[in-house]
Amino acid sequence: MLSKNLERKGEQMVRIKSFEIKGLRGVRENLALDLDTKSILLYGDGGTGKSSISDVFEWFYYDKIGHLTSEEIDRKGGIEALRSIFLKDEDEGYGEINYNDLGLKCKKNIVLKKGALTTDYTNKTGDFDAYKSDSEKENLILRYRDLVVFVVAPKKDRLDYISEIIGFSEVTEIRTVLKKIVNVLKQTVKFKDFDNQINTKQARLIEYLGQNITSDRQFIETINRLIEPLKLEKKADDLNNIEGILCLIKTPDDSKIIEQQTFYNGIIDFVTNAPVKLDEIEKFYGDYRDQFKKTIRDIDKIKLEQLLAEGIELLRENIVFEDKCPLCLQLKKRAELLKELGDRVEELKKYKQEQGNLTTLKETLQKELSVYGQQIKGVLGSKYFQEEANKEIKDGMERLDTAIEEYVNETKIKLTKEREPKDEKELKVDRKGLETIISFCKGKYQQLEEGKKGDLKFEIHGKIEHSRNAYMEIKSIQREKETIEKQKATLGIIYTEFVKKQKDGLEGFLTYFSGEINNLYQFMNPAEKVEEIKLVPIEKEDELIGLTIQFKFYNSDVAPPQKYLSESHLNCLGIALFLTSVKAFNKRNKFFILDDVISSFDTAHRKRFADLLVEKFQDYQIILLTHEKNWFDYINNLVKGRGWQVNTLKWHKDQGTYIDEPSVNLKTRIEKKIQAGNEEGTGNDIRKYLEHTLKQIAVNLKVKVDFLFNDVNEDRMSPELLNELKSKIKKHGGDTLKNSPIIDRLLGSIFIGNKDSHDAGFKPSIDDFKAFWKDVKDLEDIFYCSNNTCQNFVTVKFFDVATKKIKCKCGNKNYGWKK
Repeated sequence: MLSKNLERKGEQMVRIKSFEIKGLRGVRENLALDLDTKSILLYGDGGTGKSSISDVFEWFYYDKIGHLTSEEIDRKGGIEALRSIFLKDEDEGYGEINYNDLGLKCKKNIVLKKGALTTDYTNKTGDFDAYKSDSEKENLILRYRDLVVFVVAPKKDRLDYISEIIGFSEVTEIRTVLKKIVNVLKQTVKFKDFDNQINTKQARLIEYLGQNITSDRQFIETINRLIEPLKLEKKADDLNNIEGILCLIKTPDDSKIIEQQTFYNGIIDFVTNAPVKLDEIEKFYGDYRDQFKKTIRDIDKIKLEQLLAEGIELLRENIVFEDKCPLCLQLKKRAELLKELGDRVEELKKYKQEQGNLTTLKETLQKELSVYGQQIKGVLGSKYFQEEANKEIKDGMERLDTAIEEYVNETKIKLTKEREPKDEKELKVDRKGLETIISFCKGKYQQLEEGKKGDLKFEIHGKIEHSRNAYMEIKSIQREKETIEKQKATLGIIYTEFVKKQKDGLEGFLTYFSGEINNLYQFMNPAEKVEEIKLVPIEKEDELIGLTIQFKFYNSDVAPPQKYLSESHLNCLGIALFLTSVKAFNKRNKFFILDDVISSFDTAHRKRFADLLVEKFQDYQIILLTHEKNWFDYINNLVKGRGWQVNTLKWHKDQGTYIDEPSVNLKTRIEKKIQAGNEEGTGNDIRKYLEHTLKQIAVNLKVKVDFLFNDVNEDRMSPELLNELKSKIKKHGGDTLKNSPIIDRLLGSIFIGNKDSHDAGFKPSIDDFKAFWKDVKDLEDIFYCSNNTCQNFVTVKFFDVATKKIKCKCGNKNYGWKK
């Protein structure tokens, strides 16, 4: 319900304090980020593993990774593609998240047990279970490929999506059930043919009593007049006294004969009504057969609609995420492809509707046949059909039962071109056969009556018994009819009011939701001719069938957006929809992840989107991933002084995706680890710090290395840099630099760092790390001036021609140098 989506008053919303990933996707070693509930901007070139972070979060919260869930990759939610292939069988991969709510801290593991992957949460508390359940309904992650899925989705899918999130689907289910019950009650009144049954029984009353009976009083008075010739001491006062009157006048033989007469009368009544019922069945069957033939003519278009709809589902669920059609593999942009598939599906919906009409007609016919078939079997259940004298009518009734079964069988044939339902003429029930049954039963009834001719008691007994049965059956039928009519009327009123309330509730929410979308879109697209964006419900025959996105385009109301807007504008609309859903639906979490969402944005939209995040969502924790360097630089400058963290992601063949930490952070961590005697990852941290330092030295001394492209150039290893630095010093350095043993010592010490980051028989100790760290600091001390007024590396830029020395900025560190 809408009410359950109101923000929980007084409840702390969840932010992330830190998270750690190991052995999942592109992350081999530990990737840890201490966010302290702050937002973070993460830059990484393509292939550095940025999406590993969003993949792990998706797996953590939703137990799947949409774009890894496919028959070719993995149909188990993507977990087989999640675990790093570099992990040993006994090693676990995991994602661990710490929150501002300490009670929610949890690690989710993925381990290999007996050849099968299993996952497990370490937090088993009810609070965490409730938090995860709530989070599954929230929008926490947006990737570029998901930007326009809602925008270009079919109208029904939009309605289903919104309904599911706001709890409206539950309301719709109740509405559907109410409507179904009302329709069932209407059909019941029609199928049971109450009026015809009552008319038949009233004809019996006229036959036995000479008049129609409309009340208990009239019936009692008529019975008392009927028994006057018998001069009985007792008269009937109410319906309960009738049995006492019968006991005074009936004999055992009379009762058996009257029971047989009742049997034959029942057959006569049933078969008399049969032509009306059969006419109805034949009409329903004719409509069904005509619709079957109409539908089968368009079966290829119906199958095409199903195929295209499946293609849309593959794209929406990220089972296929490349920019190509999942059906024909033609290369095409995702947004354009979704639009084209959606448009074609809409065109083909009318053919799908034909199939829906066929289903409705078939179900109605089957219901009619089921009710009538049960009535026939009820009649055939009489013991008198077992008598040889009644074989003729038994055969006739069984033929009628078989005829109904043949109709049933024709409703079960598959919708193919191979065979269509039989022609109505082949199934038509012979009415003459029904007349034969009636004639037979009337003859038997008269034979029984002739046998007791002149017996006044028997005659009166029979009239009372038969008329009482008819009258009581009329009362029973009327009660059932009145009950169903009352239920139908009451539920009809409830349904009408329910529909009104549902419509008012949905329109109220959509007005708010549309206003938020429009505000965000206008922020990113000021002074453009796209205004008043609205989500508008679509109705057909009092039914909500979908949502369309409508807006004013140069002062005209138009829809849908993909018909009028460019890809960049569609992406803006997708962003606005996501961010609005975050504000409207996320009631537990105060964070969200944006993974490379601006890939096809033009420059103006990129800037406005960055401004939007910083200005309108400053109270949210944002994890923002991008590979766009210019946009990263703009946001980096924009968030200065706003508490954001900024980091760079890199990839290395030995450790996979890792955080390229500033050297000052690394140095502090190394010092703390060595002081605490903590060996875990210490050698790897020292190696990274050495690489940072060597790159700074190499830049300042113009140490030349072989040219490499982009991120490969960034990932140069320490041995290469040390050897090139050694060659540079040998050629240009003075005696002080040439005679320093530190470079040769480090070439040996690197072994310790490398062994710590690889599986190896040699396991470095904390003393090994201390020695390695001392060598790194000695190298840094040679080339880096730590003077507070300087803090610069020695550089050839400050070459003193007079003294032929290179020095730092303040000149405190200087060495002989040949040009």
